[in-house]
Amino acid sequence: MEERRFQVFISSTFEDLREERQAAVETVLKAGHIPAGMELFTAGNQSQMEVIRQWIRDCDLFVLILGGRYGSIEPTSGLSYTELEYRYAIELDKPFFAIVIRESAIELKVKDKGLKAVERANVSLYEAFRKDVCSKHSAFFETAQEVKLAIYESLPQLVKTPGLAGWVSGRDADLKNAAALDVIRLTQANRELQAEINKLKKSVAKGAANLVDYQATSTLLKGKRVDIPGSIIDTGKAITLTLQECLLTFESSLVRGVRNQSGVHEAESFVFHEVASPLLVYGLVEADKVPTSVHWRRFRLSKAGAAYIREYRLQSAQAGAVKTAAKKK
Repeated sequence: MEERRFQVFISSTFEDLREERQAAVETVLKAGHIPAGMELFTAGNQSQMEVIRQWIRDCDLFVLILGGRYGSIEPTSGLSYTELEYRYAIELDKPFFAIVIRESAIELKVKDKGLKAVERANVSLYEAFRKDVCSKHSAFFETAQEVKLAIYESLPQLVKTPGLAGWVSGRDADLKNAAALDVIRLTQANRELQAEINKLKKSVAKGAANLVDYQATSTLLKGKRVDIPGSIIDTGKAITLTLQECLLTFESSLVRGVRNQSGVHEAESFVFHEVASPLLVYGLVEADKVPTSVHWRRFRLSKAGAAYIREYRLQSAQAGAVKTAAKKK
C-alpha cells in the first residue's frame, strides 16, 4: 500500500490568527502531509497574486481559516487577498473546507488583542465573504484547539477525493513512473525546504542570544504531550512526556540528526515524526540540506533549539542554587 502525502494550502489573515495558523500547520504535519501558506514564501519577480495562484494550483487541498478580519486589500480587485485565494481555489475546484470563528470568540479576541482583531474598515465586504463561506462546507471554532480538531476530522475525508496527485515515496513508486515521480518529489522537497527556512526566519528572534522567546515557547511545549512507546526506551514501559521533556530526553539524537529514511531504527523514526516534526514549528529543529537525488529528509537541533536548552539548564541551575541557599539558612 503506497503512502501518499498531500500539500495543504492554509489561507487566513495573519496577525489576528497566529495561534490558529500554528495549530493548523502543526496538525497537517502531524497527519503526515505538507502545509503551505503565503507567509512562508519569499517574494519573487512575479506579482503577489501570481505567486499565490501558482501555489494554490500546485497544492492538493485548500483550508480557509476565517477570523474576525477581512484582511489586506489587493489593489486591482478591491478584494482581500484572503477572499481572492478562496475564490481561486473554488474556481479550480480544489477540495476544501473552511473553519470560521464564532461571533462570541470575536468578542473574546477583541478583549484580548484590541480592535485590531475585528474588521472596521471593510465591514460589508467581510460580512458578505463570511456569509458565502458559511454557505459551503465549514466548521466553527473559538480556540486553536478547535481548529486542530476540525482539521483532524475533515482532512481524512478530503484526502480520499478522487484524482488527487500528492506524492509517494520512492520505495512504493512503480518503476515505470520513476522519472515522473522523481520530478514531483524533488519539486516538493525544494518547496518544503524553502517553507521551513522562511518559517524558521520568522520564529527566530533578532539577537543571537535570544533566538526564541523562552517563556512563551516553554509554556507551549509543556502543554503538548507525547506518548512514548515502551519498545524504544530501556524500561520497556510506555510513558507520556511533554514536548519539552522530549526535547531534553532526545537531545543527543537531535544533535546527530534523525531521518525518515526507509530502514532506520524504530526509535529514530519515532523521534523524527513525533518529536522533531512538531519542534520544527517552533524553530527548535531545522531541516538539513540533502542532495536532490535522495528521497528522505533529516531534522537536527537548530541554533534556536540549542539556545533554548541552554536557557532551560541555566534557569534550572539558578532555581537549584536558590533552593540550596534556602536550606542552608
